[in-house]
Amino acid sequence: NMKRIFTLRFMLISLFAAMGMAMNAETIRYTDGRFMYNLDTETKTAALYECSCYATEVIIPESVTYYDVTYSVTSLGDKCFYGCRALTSITIPSSVTSLGDWCFYNCSSLTSIDIPSSVTSLGEGCFAYCSSLKTMTCEIPTAIEGAFFSGTPFYDATLYVPESSLDSYKATSPWSSFGTILTISPEGIGEIATDGDASIDAIYNLEGKRCNGSARGLNIIRMSDGTTRKVLK
Repeated sequence: NMKRIFTLRFMLISLFAAMGMAMNAETIRYTDGRFMYNLDTETKTAALYECSCYATEVIIPESVTYYDVTYSVTSLGDKCFYGCRALTSITIPSSVTSLGDWCFYNCSSLTSIDIPSSVTSLGEGCFAYCSSLKTMTCEIPTAIEGAFFSGTPFYDATLYVPESSLDSYKATSPWSSFGTILTISPEGIGEIATDGDASIDAIYNLEGKRCNGSARGLNIIRMSDGTTRKVLK
């Protein structure tokens, strides 16, 4: 009858429309010479899935451009820094919302990690066996529970968290097992102060470009002892 014909026709139209959308959506593999990404042409997002095993100090960009189209870097894929034993420090931009499973597994020279407040998901074992970890800055407002540090001696490391989140991290495993937990306090800087014997090794802007000196706004300061600071000017 007419009702069945109409229903069938509607289902076919819906099916073809869905197929058309699926065909239009495409994942492109792309490298900018430093990282490899999966680019989603529909959402205009990029997932970093591999980095050179020889990378040392890494600052991940907020976006990448491919054929004049800008893709926001929103995730670090599973095992993307797996076994990068030369990696000493990593800064993750505020565009990233998730870190994949085992993404820094066995990143043994890694001493410093900065995690922005935009991250809402941490994969299993994402910081496992990072045997040289000294400092971590985690700006996630509420501590996320999970098995993130298997085999990592983080009880000897220092964790920096937002002041309003201090109690949350002190009460939540595994964060509560950090040797020292301190609050993040923005610093207004003219000359950048140093602690102890550590000196300023390099200064970067948020795009990961090395600067000759501190600039107005947020600066990422890499110290000679492997630690990283975020300072405002």
